[in-house]
Amino acid sequence: MLLPILILTPIFLFALLHAASASLAILDTLGQNSMWVARLIISLVEFQSRNILRAAALAEIRVQRADDAVHVLLLRDVAVRVTP
Repeated sequence: MLLPILILTPIFLFALLHAASASLAILDTLGQNSMWVARLIISLVEFQSRNILRAAALAEIRVQRADDAVHVLLLRDVAVRVTP
């Protein structure tokens, strides 16, 4: 049940970083003093970008290990692959 959430975690985190970067570029075109609250939130995201990238990498590693576990179960005939 947690696997879909785990699969979507890196996608969401990369989208968050990309949205922060694009929003900052748009705010820069509007001027330096425009929407200071949005600039504050974006700066917090950029400040934590290293931790966000680490979390995305960890989620991808966990997804790969879960996928490997499924393949082991398939090889042992414990699980059955259902394909359309």
